[in-house]
Amino acid sequence: MEDIIERLIQEIKTLTSLTRADGGLSDVLEVRSVYFGDPGIIPQSLMPCAMVEPISESPDGETTSYDKRTLQVAISLMLDAREYFEVDSGEAMGDRKLVQSAELISRYFRSQDKRKLDGLVNDIEVTDTTYDIQDRGNAIVKTARVNLQIMKAFTR
Repeated sequence: MEDIIERLIQEIKTLTSLTRADGGLSDVLEVRSVYFGDPGIIPQSLMPCAMVEPISESPDGETTSYDKRTLQVAISLMLDAREYFEVDSGEAMGDRKLVQSAELISRYFRSQDKRKLDGLVNDIEVTDTTYDIQDRGNAIVKTARVNLQIMKAFTR
């Protein structure tokens, strides 16, 4: 799973460096850091950030020559809601940016050329996206979590 997580991190870094017109999200949300997993404590100076988190790995069939596995991976976007607070605004600006960014990530991994990560996996399915608020120290952190189901065959 480690090599798949590393590849997903590369894809997220690419996605966060491109503008929306080029299929990215850099002009929607300026992601300052991308983590392998959830480090727990994230300095405010490194938010908004992205995390690529391994969730689970389960068997999906096997033969004498290979194993088929289903991997669950979450790509989370996190921001400090205080940075997006505007007194005269009628909405939570950070929430809008999270929704837009999560939609762009989902679209990116549903595209035909990204579903197999250049042959690294058999298929990627974007399952669901969830939104949450977390208390992380002094920050009020809002998250968007895009969940991926990845099918992969491993030779024995």
